[in-house]
Amino acid sequence: MGDNEGKKDIMHSDEMSEQNSRAILMLDSREFEQAEQIFCDNYLKFPCLTTALNYAVFLLDEHFISDKTSRVKLLLRKVKARRLLSRYAKQVDTYKAVYHVECMFGRVAFKRLNIKKAREHYQKAFDVRADSTEAITMLAWTAFLQGDCASALTYMDKLS
Repeated sequence: MGDNEGKKDIMHSDEMSEQNSRAILMLDSREFEQAEQIFCDNYLKFPCLTTALNYAVFLLDEHFISDKTSRVKLLLRKVKARRLLSRYAKQVDTYKAVYHVECMFGRVAFKRLNIKKAREHYQKAFDVRADSTEAITMLAWTAFLQGDCASALTYMDKLS
């Protein structure tokens, strides 16, 4: 039974990756609704950190929204992404995953105008990846918005 279980995990990983690739191809073709359905189906079939992150990234990226998307649907996308991230945040076991989750939490907090919380999340991302342009830029921006110009300049210096 142990050997079959290992093969099953590999098969799921291959299928998960295949579906993720299909969704990305849909995004490249600007078929956002179809891509969303594939990300959602992949998550429902394989509810794990990987599929949750893939789906959350899609939901939070404003480039993947059609011009006809209502404000209500935009809000629902953000709520769904926050729930996905919250559900799996405690399962993050690699630095790379921690970095991505913290950046996404930072984006969510920033969009909600919770600058203090956004700065905390970007600081955690920076602690994992000190070379992250996103984390450094957002730390500079949030420091500036909080009136901490000295820190903002320090982070800006890191960008160069």
